[in-house]
Amino acid sequence: MASSPAEECPICREEMLLPYTTPCGHAFCYLCLKAALTRTGSTATGINIPTCPMCRAPRSENIITVKAPDNANIPKRNIWWAYKCRGSDEWWCYEPQHSEYIEKTYQDFQTSRTEDPIDTSSSVGPDPDKTIILIQIMGKYYRLDIIKMEQTFIGTPVPVRGGNLFGLTSQPGTAPREIKRLTSASLEKIKGIAGMITTQNLFL
Repeated sequence: MASSPAEECPICREEMLLPYTTPCGHAFCYLCLKAALTRTGSTATGINIPTCPMCRAPRSENIITVKAPDNANIPKRNIWWAYKCRGSDEWWCYEPQHSEYIEKTYQDFQTSRTEDPIDTSSSVGPDPDKTIILIQIMGKYYRLDIIKMEQTFIGTPVPVRGGNLFGLTSQPGTAPREIKRLTSASLEKIKGIAGMITTQNLFL
């Protein structure tokens, strides 16, 4: 079930985004909880049993996707960045903070193109520092390319050297997803935000 907005998520210790309350009554950011439930559980029997991050009560509900109620307090934006659902023509919007970050990178790149136009006769492409974004979703890292308009899975952080540093596990063969900049005039069908399904109008 969705929750009323709370001051702080007990997992990330930041302002709660897309609040979600478990049946045992604890509220978290939806994505924080979804990531935690994929990591917690008992391995004694070889079966993963997700548990609440607060009280460790077993959780049996599937929250990979959830339906947002009308009072979910989903913010509205002029611009949303989204990635295409696998196997359908629908689109998932990135969570608000990620969407704003991607848009800022996009606007900064557009400004740099105006101030310093790309030489189309050159074999050297745009500066990747201005067009490549690294974001973390549910503890996993993704690479976004705003020129190719695609999202690629990079890996999941794992401890190395005694746990003082972290490396990334790879997942070869993961197909990139198309990403897109959406406005109120866009015709694409939006399924929701980062796994939270909604039919609400997301645009100002």
